[in-house]
Amino acid sequence: MTQFCCSNTLLQNEESRMIQSKIALGDQLQKDSIQTLRKSMLFSRERWVKIIAFFFLSCFAFSSVVEARQVKALRQSASVKKQSVALKKADARTAVTKTRHSQAKVVKTRPQRVVAARKHPRSNVSSNRAHTRTVVSRQKQHNRHPVTPPPLPIQALLPSVPPVSVTPPPLPLQALLPSVPPVSVTPPPLPIQALLPIAPPIPVDPVLSYLSQLPAHTQRNAEIVELTKLYALGAWGQGMTIAPIDQSGTWKYLRDVINNPYSLLTPERRENYRKHFLPAIGGPNLHPDEKNAWIRICDPGFHGADVSSVVLDLAPQTKVLPVSTYDTPGSPDFYDVADAVMDLAQRPDVNIINISAGHVHFTSPSKDGYDANGKLIYVYKTVYTPKFAEAFRAAAQAGKVIVLAAGNGGEDIKPPEFTQSTKMPRSQIMGHLVEALDPETLESVFFAGNLDPETGTVSKRSNKPGPWETAQKRFAVTPGSHELPDVKGLITKGTSFSSPLFASGIAVVASAFTAKHKAHPPLKVIGQALLDTADPRESAEISGCGVMRAKKAFDRLEEMGY
Repeated sequence: MTQFCCSNTLLQNEESRMIQSKIALGDQLQKDSIQTLRKSMLFSRERWVKIIAFFFLSCFAFSSVVEARQVKALRQSASVKKQSVALKKADARTAVTKTRHSQAKVVKTRPQRVVAARKHPRSNVSSNRAHTRTVVSRQKQHNRHPVTPPPLPIQALLPSVPPVSVTPPPLPLQALLPSVPPVSVTPPPLPIQALLPIAPPIPVDPVLSYLSQLPAHTQRNAEIVELTKLYALGAWGQGMTIAPIDQSGTWKYLRDVINNPYSLLTPERRENYRKHFLPAIGGPNLHPDEKNAWIRICDPGFHGADVSSVVLDLAPQTKVLPVSTYDTPGSPDFYDVADAVMDLAQRPDVNIINISAGHVHFTSPSKDGYDANGKLIYVYKTVYTPKFAEAFRAAAQAGKVIVLAAGNGGEDIKPPEFTQSTKMPRSQIMGHLVEALDPETLESVFFAGNLDPETGTVSKRSNKPGPWETAQKRFAVTPGSHELPDVKGLITKGTSFSSPLFASGIAVVASAFTAKHKAHPPLKVIGQALLDTADPRESAEISGCGVMRAKKAFDRLEEMGY
């Protein structure tokens, strides 16, 4: 029994030392983590990570200490219980043994023997030896068949120890670091004014912003005729509508460019085209976008689209109303320039009419003639319908102006005359108008020739006013070359692109007065100012009044009191 108690005591002492070492280690780790946490309290992200790591380490150490203390308490209570049970059993066995021995001694021994035993010590020694042998034999039996008590439940073993949670609640930071004040992890943001002082916005020149979207060739044309100087005044052609007359079916190309998001147009330029390029119109029961026979055979079908793009680029806020003419041999459907001008004269929304192409109805009567050698020949003369001149008079009376392309035959303007050719020269159309129109109507009609921007002279292929003084006074030149809106580097040339540039000049000058919140002069007065302020080139027989200068015309009109 003594041996069992000693071994139990040694085991308990060993376990106590281990538990004490764990507790000491946990306490030391906790102290170290707290000390390290205090030293590493800085504002950088890496050190905060270390702080959090040490915080969790201290929590782990604390939980280890608590767990070790709980295990120690459980083992001590179990050991105490076992010792008490073992002592009780040992006391019970000793008491039973003494009782049995005393009973046996009383039964077998006589009273006189007890007295004798007291007198003779040897008898007492023998009885003690017998008692010792009995105790040793019982001890051997106990060692051979040890009595194991039934296991008791934990509640019976630890009736006085309350249940302890293994994981302790996390201690607040204030409990761990009572002397360190709480610090915000994220510092308050500095005001933007302290980091980036606000600079005043840089003004953007709207003229340069718009011109940068145009091809270089188109920018140069705008500078030659001084439209860029009026752009700076806020004059972009607003409030004006130009109606270009051309062949039917030549507008679809521009419509496709507008609807193609992958075209070369910038988004702003494409949106401007979409907003100001109106649906095409034509004669009754005729489709304005359907090509007639002549266009299908002889024309690629983008002449009207390119003419319209001149206005959309150089008078970007002017609306463009395309007008289709139609003539197919053998078909009763017919709609020529005279019909279109007459219909436009009735529209109050149209201000300027541009004629770069289109069907003109005429006849070619013939007569006998003789050549230089006296040989009999047939000669022909172009005769226009009376409606042609009547339509121009109606448009002039409605306050509209008409700009015609001079043509690319390299000829002088002259009235129709008998020739051997049955063709209708472009120069004879203008000659017919100069001859047929009254002076008042002629004030609303202008002719545009082609200026070569490379050389600064009138193109050799351009028709010219010639010696006819009346034609010279209605004639001016502008750059007659334009880059297609969706084909980079492809430049088309001819008077067909000079006339829409002159028409754009009238629209921009009129909008300059609108930008100043003033009513613009009559359009024919603006056109006349463009002729009067034109820059003379070469001679009047070649360039008429000269190169259009829009800013000079505007200044002249202001001097006149407009």
